[in-house]
Amino acid sequence: MSVRIELGTAIRALPGERACGDAIAVHDSKDLLFTALIDGLGHGPGAARASIAACEYIADHWREPLDRLIEGCDRAIRPTRGVVMTIVTIERETGRVRHAAVGNVELKYHGAGEIHLLTSPGVVGTRLRKVVVREAQLRPGDTLVMFTDGISSRFDLSTLAGRGAQEIADFLLANHAKEHDDAGCVVIRS
Repeated sequence: MSVRIELGTAIRALPGERACGDAIAVHDSKDLLFTALIDGLGHGPGAARASIAACEYIADHWREPLDRLIEGCDRAIRPTRGVVMTIVTIERETGRVRHAAVGNVELKYHGAGEIHLLTSPGVVGTRLRKVVVREAQLRPGDTLVMFTDGISSRFDLSTLAGRGAQEIADFLLANHAKEHDDAGCVVIRS
């Protein structure tokens, strides 16, 4: 049984800024989809440097276990101001989800099952605590949305679940992005 996965992403800098502190890392292979949503602390060039450094580390290590990946990223980006992040991997053959999150990049779920994917407190690059990896099962019709604090959490995912992943991502950015911060989201549908 192979799981069909649809991905949508949307990101924008704080209005008036040229550099965006939010970043998305996607690595896709025949067997695994890796997605990370990263929010550099603050906004502007310093936040962008931190999120870019995290993406560069991830590019070389995305196949590592998530706790080791985040711990390595923590060491690699210490010269920056740090980031918060959420990572989701999905095994294409089984639909098995692995999730790790540090800080306030949130995740919402809508579907027939129950998926409780919580975040751990801290900052990658400065105040990393123990990284907790959680597992879940993705089922047909499930929707996962990762979003930075630049997007208001006051959206009802059940009203959007019939839309495509990119359509949901674009809608959230257009209708729920805050005007005082960078904003980014990743939508995964099965």
